Amino acid sequence: MALSQSPPPLFKQGLPARLRMLIAVIAAIGMLYSDLHFGILKPLRQGLSMVLYPIEQLLILPRDGVIWFARYGAAVSDLVGQRVTLERKEIENSESLLQIERLRTENESLRTLLDLRKSVKHKTLTAQISHETRDAFSNRIVIDRGSQHGVAPGHPVINAQGVVGQVVRVSPITAEVSLVTDPSLMIPVALPRSGLRSLASGTGDGQQVELKYLNINAEVDVGDVLVTSGLDGLYPSGLPVAKINRVERAGSGQFPRITSTPVAPIGTLQHVLVILIDQELIPPAPRELDRPIPKARSEMNK
Repeated sequence: MALSQSPPPLFKQGLPARLRMLIAVIAAIGMLYSDLHFGILKPLRQGLSMVLYPIEQLLILPRDGVIWFARYGAAVSDLVGQRVTLERKEIENSESLLQIERLRTENESLRTLLDLRKSVKHKTLTAQISHETRDAFSNRIVIDRGSQHGVAPGHPVINAQGVVGQVVRVSPITAEVSLVTDPSLMIPVALPRSGLRSLASGTGDGQQVELKYLNINAEVDVGDVLVTSGLDGLYPSGLPVAKINRVERAGSGQFPRITSTPVAPIGTLQHVLVILIDQELIPPAPRELDRPIPKARSEMNK
């Protein structure tokens, strides 16, 4: 068998590499020149762009997703920050509004009391309510004026709406006021419509005032306003005390049961007016306020 003298196909050599590169460069330059002047490759580029466009969009989806989530997170963070800032400003504004409203209410109350002082013949003193006492058996408040300001037990306490109560205990800088709803306080009152006179005393519940020892046939109706009669020499006559809200007619041998609501808004009071009447006009304080030992019990102890 004769051996072939030709090289195997794997080792066949064609054109030299430099020549092939030269041909490729000349072909590329020719294509660039022809495309630049004649545009022969424009349809090819347009076709390739249409084919490659979906692939490009698919490849840039992850990038767009990352950008979208980053912007969404930044927007949410900004909104949360703005909400916190707005809530903080709202709280600050609400506190300022409440303070302004409180100051406006106090100013109106003080202006009303100043106008009231002009109509009272006696000397008066403006006082602010400090707190309510913790005694469950009485309805009393504490004011920020005491003996060093001229306040003494027995001085009437009023406001623009009417009678608030009466001073029952005094310290150098504060005073304790028994309200009209306190059962230990009795105020002579009159009914202007019928001219009837009676005594008004608190029921102890902090909300009602009851008429004592009224005539069985007295003409009293719901809505009548009780005013001070001035018979005690303490309260000026004509000051509103309470408004009748319930009338129970008397039975045989009984007094009618008549309850009323104080005209002074005791639960919302801020400032009151203390009438500094002469000490000679104040009757001695009742011994009941000191809670003495009953006479019979004291004799038994002897």
